[in-house]
Amino acid sequence: MEAVQSIQRIIVQASRSSINDSPLSTPGFSWMSSQQLMYLRGFLLLFDVLIGGNALSITGIAKFPFYLSPQGVVWSILTEYLLFASHFRTFDQRYENLVKAMFEMSTIIQTLITVYYWTLLYKPGKFDFKNIVAWQLTVMMHVTPILTMFIEMIFNNIIFDWKKGWLRVIYPLIVYCPMQIFAKDIMGKNPYGSIDLTKMNFYIFQAIVLVATIFMYFTIAFVNNLAKSGSGSSLNDIKQLVTQDYKYLVDLI
Repeated sequence: MEAVQSIQRIIVQASRSSINDSPLSTPGFSWMSSQQLMYLRGFLLLFDVLIGGNALSITGIAKFPFYLSPQGVVWSILTEYLLFASHFRTFDQRYENLVKAMFEMSTIIQTLITVYYWTLLYKPGKFDFKNIVAWQLTVMMHVTPILTMFIEMIFNNIIFDWKKGWLRVIYPLIVYCPMQIFAKDIMGKNPYGSIDLTKMNFYIFQAIVLVATIFMYFTIAFVNNLAKSGSGSSLNDIKQLVTQDYKYLVDLI
């Protein structure tokens, strides 16, 4: 029960203390109207569905739950859809909190996936410009989602709720670990062939990924909030926050 309450606290009951926080339909620039932001979001959604969504055809339903990259594509499409839909509904604080939390999670997860793929998985010199699968595996799946989220971040006025956001971001990664065990039962192999769940190296690597994700979150949150509100978070704030909320992380695990 306590773990469930922790999840609710992290995902839904997101409170932003910043006086600069505003509705989802509010643009980040004074020269831009809410209607213009709506058109931009409609374009980004169409762009993500047609190009990013096309990449999902190479995974199929059976493989989709076990690979972070196609999950990231779906996250970005769903997030952009909910942002676009905010222009056509009456104000609802819970909807606002949920979508803002999803936007934070999606932006950081896209960053993690993109950095991981282009630095560790991609092999330069082997790209075949005539092969559609090559485009799906690289540009469509590992550029389109993060481009969508970062363009969205530039033009919206969403303040990162960094006091709770770092926990939201690592929650999907914690859930992803046991999914690797389930994947072997379904697919007959681990999604990432080099992973050996019986060795400590796997869990050390996961710990490194979690730390890197938290670092990415605070870096992007600081820059985003500084640009939009004129204030960010100090290293002392972050240290105190992580220590204070550690028990909620333990509940989730």
